[in-house]
Amino acid sequence: PRVKLRTMALQAVKVLKKFSVRYNPWHESSKWAKELFERVKTTKNVNLNPKCEIACVTVDETDNALAEATFIDGTKIVFTPQDSFSDIFLALKLKAGDLLDEV
Repeated sequence: PRVKLRTMALQAVKVLKKFSVRYNPWHESSKWAKELFERVKTTKNVNLNPKCEIACVTVDETDNALAEATFIDGTKIVFTPQDSFSDIFLALKLKAGDLLDEV
């Protein structure tokens, strides 16, 4: 459910330094990338952590789309179209929980 995914994303946004989505708009994986970007770059997320850079880059390459989350501790997680939105937001939530427990 979309509401639950948003809740997970809100927890993760607090500890994100950067979230970027990279894709070729003519590649079949572009729909996944655009939807993921729209789910992450909401006004609520931007307001929750204005220091987090949320970027979408289009490229002229034949590679699949990918998304990369960079956290405040410097660690990165890379996602591909094979990852479901539920899996992505769960991974972000788990990493956020680890970082928030350290504070």
